Amino acid sequence: MEALAARLSQLDAQAEGAIRVVMFYDTLMRRRVDLPALARASAGLAECGVGMRLHGTGRAIRVSPDGREAAAPPPPASSSAPVTLDEEEIGTVWLERPGPPGPLDAMLLDRFAIAAAAVVGGVGAGPPPHGAPPPRAGGV
Repeated sequence: MEALAARLSQLDAQAEGAIRVVMFYDTLMRRRVDLPALARASAGLAECGVGMRLHGTGRAIRVSPDGREAAAPPPPASSSAPVTLDEEEIGTVWLERPGPPGPLDAMLLDRFAIAAAAVVGGVGAGPPPHGAPPPRAGGV
């Protein structure tokens, strides 16, 4: 994947950025992060505040660009995406970017929403299934 990103960077910087966003979220899901860690990582990648709200919890997770819980009242979301699980909308993720959206904001939101659904749905979250071999140290 790194080689593909390097080749694409020579052709199109936007394509390279999109591949890197996908790789970033794939890595988070493999690491089995929880929702707060996912929000912190997303804020760092986006370089702006982010948030998520899952239906039924009534609680929003909002994180500032420095990875801390956002304390100020939320500004209007600059862009948002639904979080869906099994074709049912279960929540929303958003960016709190001042000014116009960044060139990769749509891709970032899409992957943020997919990762949030994976965490909620248990894909890439929690311990390996019973009987599954433990991950090997040092990678594959």
